[in-house]
Amino acid sequence: MQYSIKTLDKCSEAASEINLLSKECWPDFLLHGCVPGWRSLFEIFSDFQILFFDQGYELIAVGQTIPLTWNESEDDLPENLGAIIERAVYNKTHGIVCNALSALAAMVRPEHRGQGLSRKIIEAMIGLGSEHECRHLLAPLRPPMKSLYPLTPFEHFIKWKRDDGRPFDPWIGVHTGMGAKMLKIMEVSLQIKASVAEWEEWTQMKFPESGRYIVKGAFQPVEINKEENRGFYEEPNIWVCHDIGR
Repeated sequence: MQYSIKTLDKCSEAASEINLLSKECWPDFLLHGCVPGWRSLFEIFSDFQILFFDQGYELIAVGQTIPLTWNESEDDLPENLGAIIERAVYNKTHGIVCNALSALAAMVRPEHRGQGLSRKIIEAMIGLGSEHECRHLLAPLRPPMKSLYPLTPFEHFIKWKRDDGRPFDPWIGVHTGMGAKMLKIMEVSLQIKASVAEWEEWTQMKFPESGRYIVKGAFQPVEINKEENRGFYEEPNIWVCHDIGR
């Protein structure tokens, strides 16, 4: 497959296409998660947003990253997606040189999946990190197959193996197959709090009474409280680390 790779600062007109691709790749409710500072990826860190175009210049895949400082201990890993961005913005504002790159999202247009682009995105992230003299590529992974097992504890799911010994989740498998090490769980990568009506709109479901509901695409049940007119969801990720050779 022929494609070209650019960063967003070289083609700022593609920003709207990234947002459209997000709608194709993520469950609708995830687009309403509270991640403070997300706009900075487009405004301050556009040179760290990796775009894949086909020969017709259609956007087919995106790797979103941000530079980070990390002291190489698990205790120093940011506690959620917003904290990653907050640290990166602080570093940028204060002129602090970063030694790591953190992935934030990897998206492939549905009709182009199964062609090895997810691995190419990781390779491009590692290459970008190397260009900026980073020692590590960190990634808080959202293992997609977890949504098929919403009642299984996350800490159990990430340890599951296939018969050949590879990780059960293919996205974890892509990273570990490229040499990444699994670190600790990010207990709450993001939270989503909204009215019951909003949750019904996003999920195309009805919630007749308070309780825990299994929602397509969610890692664990959504908590619905009819009396307070509130739906609540939070989601864990798993940190992995690629060492970047320089």
